[in-house]
Amino acid sequence: MTPAKLDLCVVFFSYGGNGGTAQCLPHLRRWWAAQFHALAGDPRIGRISEADLSDTPITMTRNRALRLAKESKADLLLMIDSDNVPDLYVGKDPGAKPFLASSIDFAYQRLLRGVPTMIAAPYCGPPPHPTEGGYENVYVFAWENAESDVPGFAGSKVIFYDRDRAALMTGIAPAAALPTGVMLLTTNILDALPPPYFRYEWTDKWESEKASTEDVYFSRNIAMAGIKRWGENVVFCNWDSWAGHYKPKCVGKPTVLRVEQVADVFAEAVRNNYNVGDKILWLDPERPPDFSATAPAEKLPDQPAESRCFDDLGCATSVKDLEVLQELVRSLGDHEVHCLEVGSWCGASAMIMCNANPKAKVTCVDHFQGTPTDRS
Repeated sequence: MTPAKLDLCVVFFSYGGNGGTAQCLPHLRRWWAAQFHALAGDPRIGRISEADLSDTPITMTRNRALRLAKESKADLLLMIDSDNVPDLYVGKDPGAKPFLASSIDFAYQRLLRGVPTMIAAPYCGPPPHPTEGGYENVYVFAWENAESDVPGFAGSKVIFYDRDRAALMTGIAPAAALPTGVMLLTTNILDALPPPYFRYEWTDKWESEKASTEDVYFSRNIAMAGIKRWGENVVFCNWDSWAGHYKPKCVGKPTVLRVEQVADVFAEAVRNNYNVGDKILWLDPERPPDFSATAPAEKLPDQPAESRCFDDLGCATSVKDLEVLQELVRSLGDHEVHCLEVGSWCGASAMIMCNANPKAKVTCVDHFQGTPTDRS
């Protein structure tokens, strides 16, 4: 049986200088060269056409790409933004799959049933998050229904996937809205809505603040119209094909902080005897500390001798810790032991080490002036 051939239109949004000049990062051309070579040997793919669009506004060039695909009678449209890195984890993550090959396989099978498809690679945007701030947000959206008894899409909205949920997603799954940075669609999906397909939504009549970007507007509307027209989901995210995104750094996929990682960090802290109050102080080797002004504890300025004492804020070493320290130094046996104690204060732990092993040589480092927490 001869496979049905699909014509492919590829549009690069090669923005440079805010649309004044068409530019493309080298990795995209290398990626496309490899994809073109593979597609040339794919019996399902017929004619391949290309276009570069770099004008502004972006809504215009997005709509132009759709028009070019329809006018050229292409069956598939691949849209690639100049700030994306397709297949960022292919060859690095065993679960990663090439976006174009896996997406064409998926869309092709659906086309044989007469059902259109929009499928995109997930990627993250730079911080701050547009609504919550502080971290790299995932540019894939899910439906959130505010009320359980409201039918259809009434009372619903699209929300960002949170980072933990997105990091665990695999396979190809329906989505409420998607980014267009790395997107493949079957052109018959445009039958669900009239043009123009890409628009911004605004929060005010001045159009001074965006309510949604052009890709969310387009893919969300197609998702709703597609379900009504074809009776099933038509918008999908290819979760195994994460793309990188330069804004201005290359942002990859989120990672989950797993319980075993917490355990590993804790174990490493125990092995290195790290405590919650430990700090790392950077010492400039060209400017060694000056100990000439150090003074004995009994000469603390403006403090009568009877007021000096340890408090419960950790200035004094606990009895339990002293016992552990004593056993550790004693266990070193008859070997000469060199101990460096950074932060000695009154020398309780230093004396423990000296008494625990007659061959112990203890060097104490401290300014011996104490801190306000050492005084009552």
